[in-house]
Amino acid sequence: MGKSVVYSTPQDVMAPIGPYNHISISGNFIWIGAVAGVNPFTGQLVDSGIAGQTTQIIGSFDTMLRSVEASLDNILHINVFLKDMADFAAMNAAYEEAMDGRKPPRTAKPDIKAWRDRCYLIVQPSARLVCNAQTSSASVIISIMTGPL
Repeated sequence: MGKSVVYSTPQDVMAPIGPYNHISISGNFIWIGAVAGVNPFTGQLVDSGIAGQTTQIIGSFDTMLRSVEASLDNILHINVFLKDMADFAAMNAAYEEAMDGRKPPRTAKPDIKAWRDRCYLIVQPSARLVCNAQTSSASVIISIMTGPL
């Protein structure tokens, strides 16, 4: 029996902070682990608050999805975990702009213990990857958590 799950982490996203990959694909589904607003070239959180971190995270998801021949258009659902619900409006405005008209279902809730003081959010998506429009497709799941790192 062949390997039923493929794992990967593209080079142009933040490095995982543990022994795992950011992406897993099984059949027609893609899962992406939660990501913070870290600049992949410096390894540091972007220092522009919740809006900048939200924009960075959505950009990282775009990079990850493109690495497996998908895009933000394939997202089925997004979980947003906020450090402070008072940041919801600012996160929402940056999210809406970064998603550029895409409006997949989304859950937002306060549920983060910051692993760094300035981390405002962590996001985790679920999406669907279309491998062949006529014969197969894949899905991706994404979650976002917010809070200072």
